[in-house]
Amino acid sequence: MTALRDAALYYARQGWAVFPLRPRAKEPLVGGAYKAATAELEQVEAWWTQWPDANIALATGARSGVWVLDVDGPEGEASLDQLEAEHGTLPATWRATTGKGHHLYWQCRVGHDPGRRIGVRPGLDFIGGAGYLVLPPSIHPNGREYVWAEADVPIAAAPEWLRALEKPRVERPRVGPASWPRAHVEAPQEGVRSPDHYLAGVVRRAVHDVTHAGRGQRNVELYRAAVWVASVAAGLQRSLAGPMAELYRAAQTAGLDDIEIERTLDSAAARGRARPATREGTR
Repeated sequence: MTALRDAALYYARQGWAVFPLRPRAKEPLVGGAYKAATAELEQVEAWWTQWPDANIALATGARSGVWVLDVDGPEGEASLDQLEAEHGTLPATWRATTGKGHHLYWQCRVGHDPGRRIGVRPGLDFIGGAGYLVLPPSIHPNGREYVWAEADVPIAAAPEWLRALEKPRVERPRVGPASWPRAHVEAPQEGVRSPDHYLAGVVRRAVHDVTHAGRGQRNVELYRAAVWVASVAAGLQRSLAGPMAELYRAAQTAGLDDIEIERTLDSAAARGRARPATREGTR
């Protein structure tokens, strides 16, 4: 018996869909991650019997009936303070401390799932839809334990002003092996004799780096490589469709989950395209 196993079973009994993460980490131990999450006690007990020190992940959104406001560090606290000064204090609800901040839990009613929105304000993220987060008493990679700071009140419905927050809209590609829009192609950039051959070389190196990334570094390497590729493609005014499809397949080969791959490539593509590489700096 472990505290993590007991907690995982407790959450499952409440109807929360959970799945195991690597100890002191956020990477799934089971294929499918969010899709594999379940509230079936037999499966949950089997997982934590096999991995008694596994961290606990909660599948958010309709799967478990909750979504979370992730308040990340001092920046997130400052953003939340400003919002409460403008709109009023948030109602009491379940709150857990994390490695760097805290999670505020909200009811996920039909038609009121905000999905996953990163950066609704500096340091504030919405985790809903097909997302997942880490539950107490899991251990953060920095060694801190996730702890319930408030759990003796009902999980509240988020006020309208919180649910209505919108992050700045950024024009960015849809995620998927062949879904990136083609960029308008103009004359090759000065200093690059063959933009297509140059980009192909960058993609080959990026695919190699992702495929050979060590365990625990694969998602970080995928993000770094995808930002690099997107930046070079933007600088050369070339399409992201082929390069991102190759990175997608490389990440699958490395063992990353499809949902995790899509999130990472979506974020990395937007960042890379916003910072086109120049001939002075292509990485």
